[in-house]
Amino acid sequence: MLLDIKIACSCNNYIDGTVYVPHPNYLSDREENSLSEHWEDIWCPSCGKEFKVYVAKTFNNLKCYINDSNVEFSFGLPYENKASAVEQYLLDDHLTIFMNQMNSSEKLLEIEVSKDVDFNLLVMVHGHVVAAVERYLASVCINMIVESPYLMRKLLESDPDLGKRTFTLKSLYNEHDNVENTISEYLKNLIFHKIDKVKPMYKSVFDIDFGNIQWLFSSVKIRHDCVHRGGYTTEGNQVYLKRENISALINNAKGLIEKIEYLLKKLD
Repeated sequence: MLLDIKIACSCNNYIDGTVYVPHPNYLSDREENSLSEHWEDIWCPSCGKEFKVYVAKTFNNLKCYINDSNVEFSFGLPYENKASAVEQYLLDDHLTIFMNQMNSSEKLLEIEVSKDVDFNLLVMVHGHVVAAVERYLASVCINMIVESPYLMRKLLESDPDLGKRTFTLKSLYNEHDNVENTISEYLKNLIFHKIDKVKPMYKSVFDIDFGNIQWLFSSVKIRHDCVHRGGYTTEGNQVYLKRENISALINNAKGLIEKIEYLLKKLD
């Protein structure tokens, strides 16, 4: 969703802007736990002053503030774009695949099966949803970074594993000419469900903050049990899976990718 805002800058110029509204955490069981937050910068085109806009969304409430209480500020009602923030970028292969995977997962959840089959179906769907998020995150990094010298440099300067690599003087010139392939191979071999690695990478390279995604950390842990142990923990206990929880996971995943797509577009 999007939100139109108006700021009366101290230079007597009125700023009309649009900011992103984050999805609430659909996996939360209570209103107060569903909070999702988003910060966005808006600049005055007249004097260049920067305003930081804060948007907070729960199941039933929306709040919006700016960092300057001395100026007049107002906002309207949130709305869906003519094409949603995800759908308007469907020409991108990585996003098309992700949305197809989410749509297929939702259809699988509608299938009625016997009780003994139901658990195994949910195990497969949960693992598939998390894997789809992983593939999307990987595709964006690989495709965007290797095509941009600027982003490659940001990755080299910020990634601790790449930054600590050493080269001999003999190999330095060859490595300089081959840096694109080196980065491409590094990203291809990176495990993108390691969210503790991927989240800071997106922040340092794309300046995209995923926000509070504890739901994704938890879902990745369950995915390991689904993929490697058929839905059982290392202690032999069956993981807790319900259709409504996986449906909420799908909505959370869509919300995260919608946010990423919105912020990537602002990089252009």
